Amino acid sequence: MNIAAATAQMALSSEQIQLNSPSPVKGCVHAQQTFPDLEKKWRALESESDCSFFQSWSWIGTWLNQARNSCQLYVYESVCDGNLVALAIIGIDRVTRRRIIRSQTVTLNEAPNLTLNMFIEYNGILTKRGYEQQAWQQFLRDLCSELPSWDEIRLTNIPEPLIDEQLARTLDLHLVTEAQNSAWIASLADITDVDSIINKLGKSRRWQLRRSIREYQKEGPLVIDAARNTGEALEYFEAMGVLHSQRWRKSGKAGAYARPKWVDFHRSLIRNAFDLNEIQMLRIRCGERDIGYIYNFIWRGTVLVLQTGFACEDRNILRPGYVSHLLAIQLNASLGASHYDFMIGDSEYKSVLGQASSPQVSVRLQKKRLIFGMERLIKSVFQYLR
Repeated sequence: MNIAAATAQMALSSEQIQLNSPSPVKGCVHAQQTFPDLEKKWRALESESDCSFFQSWSWIGTWLNQARNSCQLYVYESVCDGNLVALAIIGIDRVTRRRIIRSQTVTLNEAPNLTLNMFIEYNGILTKRGYEQQAWQQFLRDLCSELPSWDEIRLTNIPEPLIDEQLARTLDLHLVTEAQNSAWIASLADITDVDSIINKLGKSRRWQLRRSIREYQKEGPLVIDAARNTGEALEYFEAMGVLHSQRWRKSGKAGAYARPKWVDFHRSLIRNAFDLNEIQMLRIRCGERDIGYIYNFIWRGTVLVLQTGFACEDRNILRPGYVSHLLAIQLNASLGASHYDFMIGDSEYKSVLGQASSPQVSVRLQKKRLIFGMERLIKSVFQYLR
C-alpha cells in the first residue's frame, strides 16, 4: 500500500481514528495539528514527564518545522480517564534499503527517510510520569491493530528496558536488533577543579593531560567562555564548524557541517532554545587563539554534549579535546549540573572521562514477510563467512 492509500485509509485529513484498547489507556492518531495547538499540548505534557531533551518540544518542534513539508508525519496521542498521558510523532512511508528490501515503514519521532533525521538519542514516546510502561505497550498494540498496512516499525535508540521481546511475540512480530550502544556519562558530584577530574584517571593518562595543560599554559592562559546570548551562541556555532570541518577533512571525511540540513536544523534549535536555558555554547581559548568549541544541551541538571570542534595541533602532546572537556566539566560542576553526558560514540575521551550508561537499542519490529526472512538468512550467511 502506498502512502496516499495509507493516508486515505487512516482518514487523517479531518478526523481522528479512535483505537480500541482493552486497557485504561486509549490511543488515537491525528493529522499534523496546527503548530500552536500541538506545542501547547506537548509542553504541558513535557512538564509532567521524565522525558529526555530529544523528546522535548525544543527538539521535536524544531525538527517538525524542518521536516513537515518533506514527508508524511502524524501525531499519536493516548489518554487515560480523559487525561493526556502520551504523545509521539509517527512517520509512515515506503522505503528501500540494501537496494532490494522495500517495506512500508513506521518510525517514531523520525522520518522514514533517513536524510531528514538528525540522529536522535534517548528516544521514546513523551509520557506522563507513572504511565511509561503502560503507554509504551499500548502504543505498540495500537500500531499493530489499527494503522493501515505496514511491514515494519523502526525504533532508533530506545532505552533497552522498553524493548519487550514477549510483547513482540504476542503481537506476532519478529524483533531485529540493529544496534546497541551506551552513552558515556561523567558524574559531577565531587568535581571541584580540573585536578579533581584528572586524579580519577590512570597514572599514564594523568601524566599526559597534565603535560598537555602545561604546554598550553606556556602559550597563554586557558580560558573557557559560555555564550551570553543567542547571537553569540550562533557565532560560536559557526566558529565551531570551522575547527570541526578542518579536523574531519584532515582525516579524509566530511563531518557534520557538510550536511546543510544538519546545520540549518541546529541554527534553528539554538534560536529556539537558547533563551530557555537549554543550549550551552562554549569556547575554549589558549592565549589569543581558539582551541575548542563545545555545543551542549542543558536538560534538567544534565549536560549533553551534542557536537564539538577542536584545533588541529602540530604536536601530539597537545590534546585540545581532552583539555576542552576538562574545563567544560569543571565549569558545569561549578554551575550545579549533576552529570556531563558525552552521549553515544566511540571517541576515546568518552570512555576515559565517562562511565558507560544503560544501553540504548535500535530495533526493527517486523511482520512475517518472506523478504525479511531472506534478508536475515543472507545476513547470517555473510556474518558466518566473515
